[in-house]
Parts: sequence; C-alpha cells; structure tokens
Amino acid sequence: MISKQNPEISHLIEGEGRDGEGLRLRFKRGNRNSNLYNAVFLAEAKVYRKILDLGRVCVDHQRITVDSFSPFLQCHKCLQFGHMRSKCTATESLCSHCAGSDHQVDKCPVKNEPGSVKCYNCTSHNARFKSNQDCKHTANSDKCPRLRAMKDKINQRVDYGFAP
Repeated sequence: MISKQNPEISHLIEGEGRDGEGLRLRFKRGNRNSNLYNAVFLAEAKVYRKILDLGRVCVDHQRITVDSFSPFLQCHKCLQFGHMRSKCTATESLCSHCAGSDHQVDKCPVKNEPGSVKCYNCTSHNARFKSNQDCKHTANSDKCPRLRAMKDKINQRVDYGFAP
C-alpha cells in the first residue's frame, strides 16, 4: 500500500525482482490520541534515507510525518538503560528528580524546591569512576551526559546505511 501511494519510493521498495521487502511494518504503538497509532517500519538503507529526505509519506491518502526511531530504552523504575519498567528486576523504585529511593517522581517531596534536582545515573557514575560530572539535572533529561552517551552508543549500532 505505501509503495502504491508514494511513487517517489516505490521503485526502491519493489524494484527489480523485489517483493516489497524494502519496507516492513515492525510494530505499532499507541498514541496520545486513541484514534491514532504510531507505526515503526524496518527499512533498507536506501528506502530509509529517501523517506527521511521526503519527511512525509502517504498512507491511506493522508500525509504522514516520518521520523527516525531509536531503540533506546530507559527504565522508569530503576532509571537504568536497556530495559523498560515492565521488565525491571530492581526491588526498589528511584525518583528521576532527586535520586531518592523511597518514592517515584510524582510523589517527590522536594520536586518544587530549587536546587533539589539530582541525577541518579550521574551520581552513580561519579561514585563508581571517581569522576566529577554535573548531577544537577533529572535522570531522564536531555542534559544528562550519561543518557546522551547511552543514546549515542545504542544509535551507533543501528545500520542507517551511511558510508563510514
């Protein structure tokens, strides 16, 4: 269906003896709007680059925005990387705001106090490696150097089809 409604990419998906394997639905996720969903497709490198360049594709005669999907995961229970809360084996929950171990972020007693922000991952990294990284951000903040390093590490494993 996507190749028929998008002539710009149809030759990449179904060209020269291909059977549509250039683009496959991997899974669907719910959306904030219960009438919609987010679809994640697995695409060959050429198809991926072309679709990202276009920025949009037609699906059921609607223009849909395209974005790159990262396989990065961060647990909202233990704040570690590589798994989700549903698969977490940690015995206690941690607060992503203050790094406290007796509550979750929604019940954080110091959430509104200036200077109470403390990143659990950077604090743990500093203790383990005797380093001095800034910890004055939340554990799920884009400012977190540990989070950025893990995202970069995970995204480097993905073959985006770009020449080295």
